[in-house]
Amino acid sequence: MGRFRLAAAGGRASCNRQSLRRASHLRGDRRSAPAIRGLPAAQQSLCVFRYRALLTRYDKRFLSNSELGGWYSPGTAPITFDVDGYRFGCAICIESQFPEIFGEYERLGVDAVLFSSYGTPDYFQIALRAHAGLNCIWIGAATPVQKATKGPAGIIGPDGNWVTQCPAVPEPSLATAVLDRDDPVYDIPLQKARPWRLKARQGDIYRERMVDNARSENRSDY
Repeated sequence: MGRFRLAAAGGRASCNRQSLRRASHLRGDRRSAPAIRGLPAAQQSLCVFRYRALLTRYDKRFLSNSELGGWYSPGTAPITFDVDGYRFGCAICIESQFPEIFGEYERLGVDAVLFSSYGTPDYFQIALRAHAGLNCIWIGAATPVQKATKGPAGIIGPDGNWVTQCPAVPEPSLATAVLDRDDPVYDIPLQKARPWRLKARQGDIYRERMVDNARSENRSDY
């Protein structure tokens, strides 16, 4: 099985269409998929580049109360893209508080979710670790260096633990990790837990063991 190197960046939060195009021309490495947040448009977007061209764009679907007041329009669908046999999804900011976002990506077969936020406070980090562990996926979390002291960029493994993090200082940095489905460190989450949970959600392993008797229907008795 192949491997893929994922990077989570901490840089200055400043972005426009011109800088997006410039960033796309700076990237020629076919084995990396940079994601940039901050497109000033009707939606709040994560843009994904490959081969110096826009590959796809994710529009944030769950907006905050303030953002609903005329800041942005919500996106309508998840997006996935494949690079060298690995599938990725995207999420933005407050979407860390919605488990259904990450559960949906798990059902779509992603290996990792690229997450971007203007800051990753403690409760964001707790939620992201939970989503990674519950769905057995990697999560690459990027945030600007201005917010690094309260939660730097980093990468979470499919066991829910941090693989690596940038220093918690206001300086640009890069955290990288290798995605490898055959890594023995992740044997339980990837080879055992994830396929078993799929069967559990489908329900057949439970339905075939259900019993039909009086005790099962009587909730007022032991």
